Amino acid sequence: MSPKIISAAIQLVPLLGREQGFPLIDAAIDCIIQSGLTYRVTAFETQIEGTFEEIQQLITEIHRVHQRSDVPEVLMYVKYHIHQSEDQHLQHKTQRFESEA
Repeated sequence: MSPKIISAAIQLVPLLGREQGFPLIDAAIDCIIQSGLTYRVTAFETQIEGTFEEIQQLITEIHRVHQRSDVPEVLMYVKYHIHQSEDQHLQHKTQRFESEA
């Protein structure tokens, strides 16, 4: 049996002034883009899909990006949607709400 696809959402909140935290957020999003995983950047979080192991590896890399930054403290919120026998694709959750432009 192949690994199931899960969906997750990551929100990184630097505990600094607004403008000071944006470079770290941008670096985290760049890390997500470089991961090759399917993702969607939204105003409050970035949604991702992949195997549990791939997403955990990505979270570890984002943590490393933070460690290399000059931001002393962050909050990182991670939400997972995991199903025992079905893949959890982002598109399945949102396609009925997306307009055809």
